[in-house]
Amino acid sequence: MNARILFHALYGLLLAASTGGVLAQVPAHLDLQSAVIREEPPFDPATIAARVVVVELVLAGPPTCDATTPFLAYGILMDRDANPATGEGHPGYAPLGVEARVSADCDATSGTFFSNAGTASLTNNPDGTTTVAITLTVADLPRVEFDWIAFAQEGDDLIRLPAAPDSATWAIMERSIP
Repeated sequence: MNARILFHALYGLLLAASTGGVLAQVPAHLDLQSAVIREEPPFDPATIAARVVVVELVLAGPPTCDATTPFLAYGILMDRDANPATGEGHPGYAPLGVEARVSADCDATSGTFFSNAGTASLTNNPDGTTTVAITLTVADLPRVEFDWIAFAQEGDDLIRLPAAPDSATWAIMERSIP
C-alpha cells in the first residue's frame, strides 16, 4: 500500500563537489536519511479532503536557521500528471516535470521554519538525526495521486532522495487499494 513510502539515500555521505569532481562529505543538515508521506486516521471516505497527511524527512543532523543562513528548505517536489514534459524540468528533478512543491523553509529573520502548505516542525531525535515534518491535509495537495522526490536545498545546492533517475508515487489510501 502506498500510504507509507520509505527511501534510504543511495549515495550516503558523498556528493561530488563543484571543484574538479572531488568527493566531499554532505553536511549532516543536508544528508537525507529517509522520506515518507503518510496519511493519518480516521480513514473516512466521506472526509477525504480533511484527512491529515504528514510529509517527514529525516536528516543526519540538525539545521541552523538564523540570520546567517542562506536559503534553506526541505520538502517534496511533485509531478501531479506523471508527465516529465509538463511542469518545471531540471536535470536534478529527473524524471519529474515538477508542478508543485510542499516545503519547510527557513525564515532567517525569525530563526524558525514555516511551510508553504501546512505546518512545519523539527524534532531532534535521540540518535542525533532531525525529523522535519510538514503537516497538511489532502485538500492542500495538488492531487490525490502524484509522483514525487524529497529534497534538501541550501542556496543553489539541491540534494534529492531517491537518487536520480528514481522517484516515488503516492496516492491516498482509497486510490492505492487495487
